[in-house]
Amino acid sequence: MSFMVDDRSPFVEHGPVVPVVVARTATIAVGLTLLLGLILLPSIGDVLAEVSQGVTLGVLVLLTTGSRVAAGVFGARLLRRRYGTGGRGDAVPSVVLGAAVAFLAYLGLVLLSASAVGYEDSWWRLMVELPRWVVEVGLGALLVTPGPTEQYDPALRRFVGAGSAH
Repeated sequence: MSFMVDDRSPFVEHGPVVPVVVARTATIAVGLTLLLGLILLPSIGDVLAEVSQGVTLGVLVLLTTGSRVAAGVFGARLLRRRYGTGGRGDAVPSVVLGAAVAFLAYLGLVLLSASAVGYEDSWWRLMVELPRWVVEVGLGALLVTPGPTEQYDPALRRFVGAGSAH
């Protein structure tokens, strides 16, 4: 089912990349990655120490992939909710750019924290993660079905908030 893009379409004003989607996707991707690395993984570290390295690697890949796919879904749903989308790929350029921005922010935080504790590691080793970030967030965007702009019931508008009601 194809939907017409309305006059408020971000593609008319911004082209294929919508800045608010880039920013929100990047924020969600970095936030979920930090949540995993700083809160969840330390809490399950004892359990992961008891299992084999293969199982530990599998759990880490599953958790990180899931968080990045979720960031892509959130970014694509934001675009669909605000402007409507005519195809699954409409949000991909914005969320993929958001993934790249998120990765650079994450890389900066990792390098800053590594230098603060005196850990000397080559930054280029982290660059193999960039394609994973981009692909996983992009796949999350492709999971969202296209649709028209979402309209809220005027009686519920006060619960939505002024920032997300437009």
